[in-house]
Amino acid sequence: MTLKRRHFLGATTAAAAAAAGAGIFMPAIVRAQPTVIRWGEMLAANHPQVQMIDRIASLVQEKSSGRLEIQSFPNGQLGSGKDIMDSVISGAIAMTTDGAAALGALLPQLSVIEAPYLWRDAAHMAKVSDSALFQSMNDDLAAKRGLRMLAVTYYGQRHLTTGSKEVHSVADMEGFKLRVPPVDTFRAMAEAWGAKATPINFNELYLALSQGAVDGQENPLPTIASAKLPEVQKYLVLTGHIITPRLIVANEA
Repeated sequence: MTLKRRHFLGATTAAAAAAAGAGIFMPAIVRAQPTVIRWGEMLAANHPQVQMIDRIASLVQEKSSGRLEIQSFPNGQLGSGKDIMDSVISGAIAMTTDGAAALGALLPQLSVIEAPYLWRDAAHMAKVSDSALFQSMNDDLAAKRGLRMLAVTYYGQRHLTTGSKEVHSVADMEGFKLRVPPVDTFRAMAEAWGAKATPINFNELYLALSQGAVDGQENPLPTIASAKLPEVQKYLVLTGHIITPRLIVANEA
């Protein structure tokens, strides 16, 4: 769930109302049609992050008296994570949720809040959204890319899974083909472990693991389960190397 639900709902409703502003003075028969807000997501429909979207959609519909309708598109229906973010930037869809490191491609300094071994726990991570530094980065993202971060959500602690190789120490990672998201933060982490960083989009991960294109991957437990990765991975190593913030992002237009 979001860590700042009340603040997010207010921001979402305000942003959506602004987007709908062109219809405020239209005839009643037109205004009766809800404004649809499309929210793209890479994760499966049974993932807690998508369930969060569904809960937010229900609350926004209730608080707007049905004038606003959030439609979620999970499971990579709208393409890769980059494809979805590009669609938000262009205005083709209104919102998405993605990791801070992925957003680092748009604003490099954002990557730091998804750095390995940075946060003690979820509560520690939650404080970032109230910091002056985060607000400054949010303003920069809006000015340079037309995007606004509405909330920081807790994605989970990331852990390692492997297909056939047991990993007991970092020495066992030497030469290990590790799938990483196609972002620099994760490439650097894998290389620091001695692994061979192999960038693969999330919607291609299951197939890559099943075909042995990579030896393993790392993700939070809910993501591992919802993507059915235990079907193609044998070992789980509770490394807890990153406490991941996922950011709810909207087009400001």
